[in-house]
Order: sequence, then C-alpha cells, then structure tokens
Amino acid sequence: MGTIQMLLGGLGLLQTIPLFATLGVERGWWDSLREIFYVFITGGPLHFMFHIQTKAHYMSQTILVGGAKYRATGRGFVTQHTEMDEQFRFFASSHLYLGVEI
Repeated sequence: MGTIQMLLGGLGLLQTIPLFATLGVERGWWDSLREIFYVFITGGPLHFMFHIQTKAHYMSQTILVGGAKYRATGRGFVTQHTEMDEQFRFFASSHLYLGVEI
C-alpha cells in the first residue's frame, strides 16, 4: 500500500480530490470527472510545475542579487503572444526540467 500511496502522491492525483468534490457538488459527478480528465490531457500539471518553478527562479534570483523594488518606467502593460515551441526552448532548461525534477 505504501508504494501506491507514493505513486499517487507523486503524481499529484490525491490533490485533485478536493477539486473533484467541489466540481461534483457544483456541476455533477460525471462533468467533474470529465473536467479533471481534460485538465490532465491539456497538460495542467506541467503548467503548474512551470508556474511554480518560475516563481522559485525569480525568488532565488531576488535572494541572491538583492531585494526587488518597483521602478516605474511610464510604459503600459505589454502582453505578447508567442508560440509554444519558442516558449519551451527559452524556459525548459531553467523552469520545466527543474520543476519536474523537484
């Protein structure tokens, strides 16, 4: 039983139980199961690891280099859309690989 618990915990499947329960009450159990399946199929756990590692990377850089401060530049907020393969090439070595390793 310990091996099964380690596998489920390692995959993060146990953390989906509260999500499954909440969606089950709000939308119904079958729709809840489909939503969780869709999250896993579309790479939700990989995005979560990427997101957490991005935060950890900038946190460690702030600790190593010094405190971060807001410096107004007068520019507006910029949103730029880039292709997935380009994002992967730029961020995989510093974010995704380390996030999967952790």
